[in-house]
Amino acid sequence: MKRLFALLAALMLAGGAPLNNAKPDIAVVQAGVDLMMIVTHPGDEYLYFGGVLPQYVSEQGYTAVVVYMTSVDETQRQQATAALKALGVSEAPVFAGFANVYADNTDTIKDWWGEKETINFLVSVIRQYQPAVVVSHDLKGEYGDGANMLTAKCVQAAVKYAAESSVDKTSLALYGPWQTFRLFLHLYTKGKASVSLDRTAPVAAFSGRSSVDVETDLYESFTESARYALDVGDEVYGRAEYGLVASDPDLLPLPQSNDFFYGISHLKLNGPNVQGVKASSALSTDAPSTKPSYDSYFRSASDPAEVVVEDWDNEHWEYKTDTLSIIIDRIHLTDAENKPVTYCVANVRMRGEDAFRAAVRGEEGGTESNEIPVEMARRYQAVLAITGDNLTVNEPEYKGIIIRNGRIYNRRQEMDTMALMPDLSMQIFAPGETTAEDLVSMGVTNAFSFGPTLIRDGVININGTRYKITGRNPRVGVGMVEPGHFVVIVVDGRVPAYSHGATLRNFMHLFYAYGCKQAYNLDGGSSAAMVFMGEYLNMHSRLEGGAVGMRRLPDMLLWGKSSLVPAKDDPVEHDVYYD
Repeated sequence: MKRLFALLAALMLAGGAPLNNAKPDIAVVQAGVDLMMIVTHPGDEYLYFGGVLPQYVSEQGYTAVVVYMTSVDETQRQQATAALKALGVSEAPVFAGFANVYADNTDTIKDWWGEKETINFLVSVIRQYQPAVVVSHDLKGEYGDGANMLTAKCVQAAVKYAAESSVDKTSLALYGPWQTFRLFLHLYTKGKASVSLDRTAPVAAFSGRSSVDVETDLYESFTESARYALDVGDEVYGRAEYGLVASDPDLLPLPQSNDFFYGISHLKLNGPNVQGVKASSALSTDAPSTKPSYDSYFRSASDPAEVVVEDWDNEHWEYKTDTLSIIIDRIHLTDAENKPVTYCVANVRMRGEDAFRAAVRGEEGGTESNEIPVEMARRYQAVLAITGDNLTVNEPEYKGIIIRNGRIYNRRQEMDTMALMPDLSMQIFAPGETTAEDLVSMGVTNAFSFGPTLIRDGVININGTRYKITGRNPRVGVGMVEPGHFVVIVVDGRVPAYSHGATLRNFMHLFYAYGCKQAYNLDGGSSAAMVFMGEYLNMHSRLEGGAVGMRRLPDMLLWGKSSLVPAKDDPVEHDVYYD
């Protein structure tokens, strides 16, 4: 069940349809997995859900995604992902990032996670992946783990709410409602099992080894600090029994068939009853893709050296060379309160590190004074320019590492740092994870600190909503889909007749909708600016009396350089002010 691009481009805000047609340059998350397993910690999929992945994914070829609720470090992410790949799970796991705390009750966990926030997250991920079957923890938390209890409780609620149009309108606007066919919860103690799996049975995909043997090896591949001193094959912890908790009313009753998918039409599944797929081959098989080739985004051999498209009527702009592609659209939406929201989104694809530059006051012939954004962009002959992090002009004591064109401006580590790496990737570092000198030694010439982090390693920063400026505002941010492919978004705001702005939560989910694995918030508000070929694309309101309502800036992020950009003193044809 795929949503139209117009909805996918939405600010995750419920409400009316876009005022114009959203442009289809969006990384669509593929939906429709057969099985979703929702666990609290990496490793739980082997301790408590024995046999599920080896028998359904490795052996029978069903598709699956595993959702981990608690926050883990990069090593644990890599280990969990590698173990799933060894089983033939092709979907990347989802890391929710909720606090990894222990309690023997749900109230304590609720204080850390927030029950509503947890349910909304799960509703969103269920709608996104559209699983046929969901499997999760025992309602009593297996041995009494409060996080497991809350996960099971919230999964049960989320499966119900995901099918309703009145709950979590942010994900509803993006993915639409989804009716899961069946929900199973683990039975830690003996109960009425709807499905019982034999973990000792040989699995052909692993040359006849049993599920418990394979899962033991995978669990023990985690570092000792990331796992419990438990036996994966324990008959209590590892009881492979599952109770049916919810079912699509249109399905026939489930007999004790030991099959999660009994009676579900093959037409509604991706991999049911197909010939068993060996894990080794599952890792190497590339799914067919209808995405345009990467080369198609750049100029073709018959094009001029610089291809420039400025379609102001249809609000679409392009710039293409052999090494740089910039495609920009202005999107108009109405939100759940019937208020207008407008943003500009640029998909930037680059083949070389030199496609990106940083503009700084006082450099390349500039003065030490802050500059009007369009003048700074023109001085650098930038194809695309957006607001930066304000350098150290305001509150440097609350910022992280700042490097510009190889010069270290700030060594403090009070905020996350976003660094553009020599391999065309974008990395985000929490305070204490690196130093300015380490970044320079890695070849980093530009690192920014404003914050908060929006997405890190594919995980939305749910703690970022506690940042001091979370309400509706003009916003500026940059994200990375993959090395060399960046998404730049500037949301207009504080112009009631045109755009009310975006909350920080909206902004996070917008980058997520565009497929970003990393995303970082830059200076917005009255500083927000996007300039293309020397002309403003975003809008600001005038202050009372007609005074300038947009700040001068000390820095900007730039892509491309072109002699076609107007000179600094040439007239500005498209004003930044909305009257």
